[in-house]
Amino acid sequence: MSEVWGYWADPIQLYLHPAERVDVQDLIKTDNEQFNKVLTMFSVLCDEISELKVTVEDNFYPALIMFGQARHGEEGEGKGGEDEVHIGRMLAFFQDISNFVNRCNAITINMIHQLASLYQSFQKLWKSTFKLVHLHPVFDALASLLEVIITIDAIVIDNPNIITSWDKYKRMMQYVRSDPPRYNVTVEKVKQFERFLVSLDQTIMSAQVFQSCIEQDFE
Repeated sequence: MSEVWGYWADPIQLYLHPAERVDVQDLIKTDNEQFNKVLTMFSVLCDEISELKVTVEDNFYPALIMFGQARHGEEGEGKGGEDEVHIGRMLAFFQDISNFVNRCNAITINMIHQLASLYQSFQKLWKSTFKLVHLHPVFDALASLLEVIITIDAIVIDNPNIITSWDKYKRMMQYVRSDPPRYNVTVEKVKQFERFLVSLDQTIMSAQVFQSCIEQDFE
């Protein structure tokens, strides 16, 4: 029997290979305590980046790519107001992406700070250990994280349904802003909600996630 999944015949594939889970602290044990701390710190960051990459590939990329696509058998333009409804239903999803991007930005800053702190000529550990060491896995992980951010921007740019629906939703919010009681919301709630929309509009919806990441304060 072949181990290749016959997706055309079997609707479900079972992955039965066990995954070994070992704490980083159990793998890094040397006589140099400072060296152990540096490697542990970079290992934890690299491991989190790997988990973020799996998360975005499983949960965010597919939904962004398929946003606004007509269901099989449906043709032509949808009914008026459907685009706004789609955005409304997906706001929680976009909130999750926003939180995900914020985490990516935080890890980027942390990684840059740690590398900048280590690769200093006055650091004893740099002179004794890391002067001639290139931490390729660390730089690969950082590149992978930036790849994730750039890919989110690329998907938004390549899917015009996202921007079209978003623009219609923003125009609809003008009516809510002008008469909150009519829509059973308070002025404060509208302002709070609009702050969230502005945050989305300036990053994810304008494909500026990567730009906002590299323009962070790294000092």
